[in-house]
Amino acid sequence: MCQIGSFSDRGSSPCLSRVDCDHPILHYAVLVNPVVYISEGLRAALTPSVPHMQPAAFLSAMIVLLALLGTVALRLFVRRVTT
Repeated sequence: MCQIGSFSDRGSSPCLSRVDCDHPILHYAVLVNPVVYISEGLRAALTPSVPHMQPAAFLSAMIVLLALLGTVALRLFVRRVTT
């Protein structure tokens, strides 16, 4: 989790010194992972004094990813049940 945070949010990660990643693709590729937004939400709730992602950003990303993954899962489920 610490490495994921250092890729997506360089300024607030306590373990930034352990991870040396300046590859720009990883900074955007990690944003597809829903665990990033869940961990940011937990961090915002448990440690409000520590800098974190804006609540509107991680809440909207969680809603969009939930809708997207839910739709894909429902379509796969219906396809398996009907065949």
